[in-house]
Amino acid sequence: MSRLAAVWGHLAGSATIPQELIDLIISDTDLDEDSLKSCALVAHSFLPSSQKRLFAKLVLEPHRCGPKIKARLQRLIQVLTASPHIMRHIRELHVIADSEIEGITVGASLPSPQSCLVSTIVTMLTNVETLLLGLNWEAEVPRDLDEAMRTCLALPSLRTLCFSYIHFGNATTLISLLRCCSPTLDTVTFLCVTVANEPESPTVSCTDATDTRLQLSSLNLVPLNQFQLECLEQTVDLRQLRRLCVKNSWGGLPPQPLLDATANITHLELTLNGDVIGHLPSVSIHHLRRLRALHITIRLLYPREDCTLAAKLLSTAPDTIENLELEFRVAFEVDFCAILRCANLEFVIVTSEMRSLRRVLVAPIYPCPVFTGVSHTVQETFPELNRRGILEFRETVHK
Repeated sequence: MSRLAAVWGHLAGSATIPQELIDLIISDTDLDEDSLKSCALVAHSFLPSSQKRLFAKLVLEPHRCGPKIKARLQRLIQVLTASPHIMRHIRELHVIADSEIEGITVGASLPSPQSCLVSTIVTMLTNVETLLLGLNWEAEVPRDLDEAMRTCLALPSLRTLCFSYIHFGNATTLISLLRCCSPTLDTVTFLCVTVANEPESPTVSCTDATDTRLQLSSLNLVPLNQFQLECLEQTVDLRQLRRLCVKNSWGGLPPQPLLDATANITHLELTLNGDVIGHLPSVSIHHLRRLRALHITIRLLYPREDCTLAAKLLSTAPDTIENLELEFRVAFEVDFCAILRCANLEFVIVTSEMRSLRRVLVAPIYPCPVFTGVSHTVQETFPELNRRGILEFRETVHK
C-alpha cells in the first residue's frame, strides 16, 4: 500500500490530474477499508471519492464492535454532525443495539442511551437504500426509536428493510410503521420479529384498497407467526410478490395461509421440519402457476424423521418449475442415506407435473466431516434425474 500511496501522492501533486482518473482509482473493488482511508489522506482531490466508498455501507453490530459499539455510535454522530454532506453517501446501514452490552432490563420500554444514539443516526439518514435495524432485547420499541423509524421509512430512496429481533408492544405499531414506508420499498425481511400477546386481532382504520398497500416484490420471514401474517395482510399487496422465503422452526405458523394469499410468486423458499409424529400440516403450491424456482430446506433432527412433508409438497408442484433445490440439514444421530433411500423423492418428482425441470440440486449440510461422501448414494437414489443430466450434488459441513 505504501508504494501505491506514493504513486497517488505524486499524481495528486499535479494540477492536471483529471477527477475521472481519481474516481477510477478509488472505484477499485480490491481496496479495503484501510486502503480507502489512506487514499482519503493523499490529497484533497481524493477525499470526496474516498468518503463515498467509505460511508456507502456502515455496519454497527455487537459481534463486530463488541463493547465499543456505543463509542462507535457516538463517533458516527459526531462525524455526521461535523460533515453533513456525508449523510448522502450512506446507502446501506446495519445497526443493532444489544442488551447484553448495556445491561438493559428485559421487558423495559424506556429509551436506553444506546437506543437514543441509534434514533439520532436513523433520523440523520437522507439517502439510505438498505436499512437493517435490530434491538436484540425483549423490551418494546422505545418511543424515540419508533419516531425515528417513521421518518427514515418514508425516504423515497429506501428499497430494502430488515427488522431483526425487534419486539413490538402491539401489532398496531408495526402496521403503522409499514404504512409509513415509501412506495419505493421493494424488499422486507422480518427476523425474529414478535409482539406482546393480544386478545384480539389488530385493527387500524384505513381503506382496504390494495393500491394503498406496499407493492413489494420480495418478502423474507424467519419465522412466520400469526402476528406477522395479520400485519402483512393489512399493509402489503401480497398478490404482487415475486419472491417469498419462509424459514420456520418448531412452533412457526404453517405457511399455507400466506401462500394462499399470493398468486404471482416466481421464486419460493420454504423450510420444512422432518415429520416424526405423522400429523404435521402439509403444504400445497399447486396454485402458483408462475413459479420457476423452488428451494426446500428439510430439517432432519431426529432418527425417526422422514421427508413426508417435502414429498407431499412436491406432489403439488406446478409444471412451471425449472429449478428445484433440496437442502437437507442433518443432525448428528440421523442416518441421512437411509432416510434418502426410503423417501422415494425421485418418484414423486418424476410423476408430478414438474415437466419443465432443468436442474435438481440435492444439498445435504452435515454437523461434521464424518458424514460426507454420500454422492454415490444420491446418484443411486435419483437414477432417472441423473440419467437426464439435470441432477447436481453439493455437500457442506456447517461449523
